[in-house]
Amino acid sequence: METHFESMETAHGALARERVMADLRSLIRDSEDLLKATAGDVGEKAKEARSRLTAALERARTTCGQLEDQT
Repeated sequence: METHFESMETAHGALARERVMADLRSLIRDSEDLLKATAGDVGEKAKEARSRLTAALERARTTCGQLEDQT
């Protein structure tokens, strides 16, 4: 019985990882679109927000890559 549950947990873990990767890919695409759409906004707050978003985008790409390597 334990073998069945272990394989079930592995399958659920793989499914969860796939969902997270799909969400990250979608977030990355949407973030890139937002950065492009606001590139002309030269306000200081907009620059700061784009800078933070760019850093978060890099972290998301790294995380997504690490998850892909695990599959």
